[in-house]
Amino acid sequence: RPRIAPMFSLIHGNRQDLLARLLAHRLKSAPPPLFEAEVVLVQSEAMARWVRLVLAEELGIAAQLRFPFPAGYLWELFAAMLPDVPARSPFSTESLHWRLLRLL
Repeated sequence: RPRIAPMFSLIHGNRQDLLARLLAHRLKSAPPPLFEAEVVLVQSEAMARWVRLVLAEELGIAAQLRFPFPAGYLWELFAAMLPDVPARSPFSTESLHWRLLRLL
């Protein structure tokens, strides 16, 4: 009988190296389906790069991973579940970029 992975896991700690290795262990023991990306919430682009490098070291390759920021990911979830929420946040980088250019 196949093991069903949880839909959402929240693991917190103050040792990011241990957290990244725990993520690598989980991905190795229960990999996501072939064409489905694993979502890892991060606080910065630098953190996403670092986690990707650690996972590549531990697993041999780091593919099919998405690293959204928490606010953007929450907006994605709201847009997927609530019909009145637009697909793109008015506070997304692209939207704000055009607003700022209009002001200049």
